[in-house]
Amino acid sequence: MILNKVVGEEISKGIRHSDHQTLLNSIKRKIELLKANPEYGIHIPKNRIPKEYVMDYDARKFMQ
Repeated sequence: MILNKVVGEEISKGIRHSDHQTLLNSIKRKIELLKANPEYGIHIPKNRIPKEYVMDYDARKFMQ
């Protein structure tokens, strides 16, 4: 993941706070929330899921 590499370089340069680091931390927090509770988020009604997504990704449930 490119973001991990950028953040690693920033940390090695002594940069402690940046937009990249904030974004990466936010993504990691949401991943942990989803691991702990897969039902986290807002369910999207099935009639709002584009048919291409269902066919391309075999996706039947989406959450926002």
